[in-house]
Amino acid sequence: MADEWSPFKMWSLTAVRDWASANFPDAFAALPGIDDVEFVELDDDMMDISPFRLPTNTPKKLLCIGIWDGFPCDPQDRVFAFPHGPNHSQVGYIREDSHVTPKRYRRLGQAEMKKVDVEEPLCYIADGTERATLTRLGTLVLFYFVAAGHILQFRGDESFTREFEKACLYIEHGWPKTEGLLPGLDQPSSQSQIYSADAGSDHDLPETESVLAKLEELGEFRSDDAMGASS
Repeated sequence: MADEWSPFKMWSLTAVRDWASANFPDAFAALPGIDDVEFVELDDDMMDISPFRLPTNTPKKLLCIGIWDGFPCDPQDRVFAFPHGPNHSQVGYIREDSHVTPKRYRRLGQAEMKKVDVEEPLCYIADGTERATLTRLGTLVLFYFVAAGHILQFRGDESFTREFEKACLYIEHGWPKTEGLLPGLDQPSSQSQIYSADAGSDHDLPETESVLAKLEELGEFRSDDAMGASS
């Protein structure tokens, strides 16, 4: 899709919402609301991350994205994401480490992210391409931080517009909801917003063929892949 934005842009919630609503409104509306993601307070213990401290401009909140599934593994060790860098242009990840006393937090590199069990609905953005999936996850992290008001804006390049759109489309395809709502705008509770996509549901699933067609247009699927996925 042609992008009217410059390669580098400062994105506020209003800017993201206006652009996404104009270009892929249904997929954008399918994103989970703020009530469906979990933020935790960043305390002093979390700042002392092995092997170094978190950047000083890290927001006072962390977004929980999943559970650590590497070694050593504790089923309760959570993984968190946070924006940092000049103008919050980067995304970092840390995990809890319950195998030491007192509990510590460890910074995760890109190679270690494949050991993270990303929870719903963020897990639906995976496409088997590790680097692209991580970039896509980063766009959602930045969006949710600005949508929740934990940062006022962030700097995104052309990869933000491309991968954020794909993330929205993947979630629209994989995470059915009762209705589409703009993220961060008076969302209902999770219990009233999410339903189980079983055979007895009275709700319609997202229009799978149209979503896959859009992903194909963006280079995510070949025609035969899309046909196979929608059959």
